[in-house]
Amino acid sequence: MWSPPSARVVRELSPWTVNGGGVEACHRTAQGAPLKNMREELDIITAYENVGTYRGAADICGTTHKTVKRVVKRHASGGARPGREPRPANFEGVRGVVADAVASARGRVSAKRLLPRARAAGYVGSPRNFRRLVAAEKRAWRAERGHPRRPAVWSPGEHLVIDWGVVAGVNASGHRSIPASPGTRFRDSSAGDRAAI
Repeated sequence: MWSPPSARVVRELSPWTVNGGGVEACHRTAQGAPLKNMREELDIITAYENVGTYRGAADICGTTHKTVKRVVKRHASGGARPGREPRPANFEGVRGVVADAVASARGRVSAKRLLPRARAAGYVGSPRNFRRLVAAEKRAWRAERGHPRRPAVWSPGEHLVIDWGVVAGVNASGHRSIPASPGTRFRDSSAGDRAAI
C-alpha cells in the first residue's frame, strides 16, 4: 500500500524548495505575467541584498539566477510588475445567444431553459457560471427598459381604509373609514353620530 513520503524525505529530495516551492524551468506564464507573487519577489530582493550575488540569492530562494537578476533589475529601475491582461470569460462566445433569448422572452427566461441552446452554440463552462451570465443579461435588459410603475394616485371614495388605532380618545378598532370628499379627511361609515376627523 502506498503512503505519502514524510516531510523530512520531501525536504531531502527537493532542497531547492523554499517558501512553498519555486519554479526552475520557466519564469513566465503563457500570458506573459511573472509566476512569482509579490511576497516571493520581496524575498528575492531581500536575499540579494543580504548575499550580494544572483546565484547566492537564487539558492536561498529556490529559483534561477536569471529570475533573481530580472526581479532585482526591475526593482532597482523602479518599474512596476507586469500585469496580466484580463482573460475573457468562457461564456463570451454565447453572450449574444443569451441576449437575444432574454430580449425575445422579455426578461422572463431561465438559465435552465437556455443552457441546452448555449451548449449547442459551443458553451462548455459550468451551469453555475452560465446562470451568472443569464442573470447579468436579465439585469441589463431590465435596466435598459425599466419596470414602469404607475404612481399611487387615489381619488376620494376610491379605497377602503381600516383604522386600528385610537382617534381623539375613541377606540377605533375595526372601525371602517372611507375617504370622503376633498374637504374632509374621513367619512365615518359605522357610526352616524361621530364627527369626521
